[in-house]
Amino acid sequence: MYFVALATDYDGTLAEDGSVAEDTVATLRSFKQSGRKLILVTGRELSDLRRVFSHLDLFDAAVVENGAVLVDPATAEEIPLGEEPPPLFIEELRRRNVTPLSVGRSIVATWEPNEKVVLDTIRDLGLELQIVFNKGAVMVLPAGINKASGLATALARLQLSPLNVVGIGDAEKRPCVFARMRLRRGGCQRAADGQGGCRGRHERAARRRGGGDCPPDPRNGPRRDRSDDSASNRRDRARSARRAG
Repeated sequence: MYFVALATDYDGTLAEDGSVAEDTVATLRSFKQSGRKLILVTGRELSDLRRVFSHLDLFDAAVVENGAVLVDPATAEEIPLGEEPPPLFIEELRRRNVTPLSVGRSIVATWEPNEKVVLDTIRDLGLELQIVFNKGAVMVLPAGINKASGLATALARLQLSPLNVVGIGDAEKRPCVFARMRLRRGGCQRAADGQGGCRGRHERAARRRGGGDCPPDPRNGPRRDRSDDSASNRRDRARSARRAG
């Protein structure tokens, strides 16, 4: 299978402590020059992302606010994918002294341990909002909005099939950002050389985390059933072979 695009998370994947190394930027530029497309998927608000990352123009699309806003870096167009947060909700959070508090075009974000106050506020106001947790951040979004839905919209806009996209991210993305691409959370990372197949070490790591198997590489043939590898089963097979001979 041929891959024509890379979808990547920002924090903990491209960036460490908010910054992207120059050699990483050079690799992204080289990838883009090969004719493939780049998609950034992040929980950051656009203004915050631009503050820490000056190379957004390398990307063909950016999904920000945890899936709530799609950005075209070439034109600076911002496409809201979720509704604006209810003003009463923001007012009530401020009245209940939730700090810090960041309000984007759709996302409302704070940090642990404010999640209980946030949840109580949502319940008290009867709002249909969801809470997403990631690395201590507490993000409130409209129901049904997440990185996976934002990525799906970006792929549709770029006229790309999920099956032709490489996805990389860290282990804390819930729900699975790359589920539509048959990738598991935690970096069931496919080779970025334009060819298909998960690398074995990522496959084994995914199993250890309990995140399930990576999709099998069809070039490796059928996956061996390890359930038949016990010593007793091997002895039984050997006796059967001798009797048959």
